[in-house]
Amino acid sequence: MMLGRITSPSMILSSPKRALHSTVSNWNDKSDTLRIQETDANETDEYLYRRDLESMLVWAAQSGVKFAPGLQLVEGVDHLNDWGLAMTQPQERGTAILTVPAKLLLSSNDQELRSIKQWMRQQPAMKYPTNLPECLLMVRILQELYNDSGSLWYPWLRSLPTSFSTGLYLDDLERYFVQRMAPEFLEEQQNQWETCRATILSLIQNAPTDVVSTQFQNWLSQRDDLEDLLQWTFTIVFTRRWKTPNHQDATIVPLGDMINHDSQKSNLQPFYHKDDSEELQLCLTESGTGGAELFLSYGMSDYPARFLVHFGFCDLSAPYVQAHIDLGKNVEKTLEEYPPVDTTQLVVSTTDGAISEEVWNVFLYKVLRQSDPMQLQRLQAAFDVGDAEFRELLEELMSKWEWEAGLALRSHIQDVLETMYAPISVSESDLCHHFNLATLVNYNLFLRETFVRALGHVNMVLDQAKDFRKMKEVKKDYVT
Repeated sequence: MMLGRITSPSMILSSPKRALHSTVSNWNDKSDTLRIQETDANETDEYLYRRDLESMLVWAAQSGVKFAPGLQLVEGVDHLNDWGLAMTQPQERGTAILTVPAKLLLSSNDQELRSIKQWMRQQPAMKYPTNLPECLLMVRILQELYNDSGSLWYPWLRSLPTSFSTGLYLDDLERYFVQRMAPEFLEEQQNQWETCRATILSLIQNAPTDVVSTQFQNWLSQRDDLEDLLQWTFTIVFTRRWKTPNHQDATIVPLGDMINHDSQKSNLQPFYHKDDSEELQLCLTESGTGGAELFLSYGMSDYPARFLVHFGFCDLSAPYVQAHIDLGKNVEKTLEEYPPVDTTQLVVSTTDGAISEEVWNVFLYKVLRQSDPMQLQRLQAAFDVGDAEFRELLEELMSKWEWEAGLALRSHIQDVLETMYAPISVSESDLCHHFNLATLVNYNLFLRETFVRALGHVNMVLDQAKDFRKMKEVKKDYVT
């Protein structure tokens, strides 16, 4: 992992693990150079210079990027163990922490890509049109790599990571465990990769010269490392792009792409100004103290498996996780048989294992479908009348069928614990030889502990239901 400290008047790189003391000339000095004096370094520090974050910061300042006073670029932020942003002094809510001019934004909607976009839309390889923005961004980055030192983004490109922990980079043992814990996201990523790879290979081999230059095509087709280059570009795009709400376009914001994720501590909001300034600003959504770390939410926070596969980290900040309820291959058809179900609320709390009311409702519906389907029709009719009527009937049916619904839910959780989140047993040698294994073990423990707590909740409800049943039987015997 990279370790280091680089200081500039505009922005600071630092490491909470170990510092490389450094000095920098004032931006007004004629030299405008950075001088680093290493006092504690080893071979791992080479990664810092391979990424060349120092030159990227110089480029950013000279290209019009504005930093709020006291902004830091720090390594080892929170649980993500990667570079991120933090503040060294208090800032008020609404403060623009980072301002990036529009000319530095890489967008799938750039004028330079329009002919390529039209051509890609017609290609058989574009099986998933929703990935078109990412394909276009991949082409844009490849074009800038082709331009080499002549690219406006050359210093930014040299600052990008060269190794990853995403699904595409897992070895066989790591993939075996992830396939068990997050199969749907591995499949999704594989489909995205195959779509983008095939589309760009077709661009290299078949696109006419009025779409892309022959020189660019030849540069790519003659590379021995083309497969690795495409995979690297794919990963850079899918881990750094921000997609519009309608999924029609995607943008990479240099420096903004280094802001890490946290589901609960997100304190930044991007704003794009379409006035004369045409700049993107990242502003604080709450006042922050000195030393506060800065985060965005990457969305879908109840799917930590997405972060594991697509971004390569274990999201310990997720407040809830999906309950992994199987609604069958045809989910829409299954839901038609039930009263309305909010699938976004089929979650379990990672804090205490509390299970959402919607999860209990689904297992009640499953029991009713098998034992008393007419009650599902009654529930649907009550829902059509109004929320109060629906809630009253739902409470009545849950009271009657709580034992059966609880048994079904307990069986489901036990199955999740025995299959998806069965304990991962590894040796110290395994951890040394498989780079991502420690992350996978932590992910497994995080989810396993969550569902063990959930199982405790269900058992408590079942114990109460059992005691209530006994009381009713005793009362009945007493009366008779």
